[in-house]
Amino acid sequence: MKNIKDLLYNGLISGLIGIGIGTIWMAMDFLFSLNGQNPATAKIYLKTFLFWTIISFLIGIFFYLASWIFNSEKWSLKKQIFINFFVCFVAWFLLNLLIDNFSISLKMVIRVTVDFIIMYAIAYGGYFLHLWNTVRRINAKLKEK
Repeated sequence: MKNIKDLLYNGLISGLIGIGIGTIWMAMDFLFSLNGQNPATAKIYLKTFLFWTIISFLIGIFFYLASWIFNSEKWSLKKQIFINFFVCFVAWFLLNLLIDNFSISLKMVIRVTVDFIIMYAIAYGGYFLHLWNTVRRINAKLKEK
């Protein structure tokens, strides 16, 4: 029962982090798409906002589930990162294909790839920074003893 509660709690936290990252992403996309319009008069429709909020939440949960790859002790960290990156990238690419009504172009592939690399670096960069700080603190405590 505790494992299910932990799974739900961690999934919820990851989903909320996904909403945070997704909201920042949506705001940046919105600002870049103004094309000289006054930001005070520009509009974001509720349907669009809710769509991005839900998608961001689901992406956050997916990143959490995909992080289970790091639980494999048989693989090196490099192999885990490589596999995790491509599992997440394929899911991200398929989501973008769905959003773009399955129309594919070189420009779309480049945009999706660059967007994903930035998002991946933010999500897992923060995770690995936290992990590195935790290991550093543990090592410092071990040196004290």
